[in-house]
Amino acid sequence: MSEQMPPEDLYSVLGAGHSDSPQQLKDKYKQLALKYHPDRLRGLGSTEAEAGLQRFLEAERAWRVLGDPEARSQYDLQRKRNDLQQAWPVDSTISQYDMTFNPGNF
Repeated sequence: MSEQMPPEDLYSVLGAGHSDSPQQLKDKYKQLALKYHPDRLRGLGSTEAEAGLQRFLEAERAWRVLGDPEARSQYDLQRKRNDLQQAWPVDSTISQYDMTFNPGNF
């Protein structure tokens, strides 16, 4: 797997949670693959068919990573590493007025 993470979360592509079992991930992938398979999109408008094909390819790419235990482990480690290296505060909405200061209790 490359050092760069994909821009989207592969778990959310499948509609899955990070703690889902391999079987749950497989089931979610199968649902998406059946829903967006190019053979099922015949007869739709070109825009809808193209969007469906794109969704199918995204699900396929997510499953290739998350369906392989080693690749999933590497992906999870990379996600954690990126979360720890983010360049902004975890909660950037903290205001000094939200904090309390009591000079007598250090």
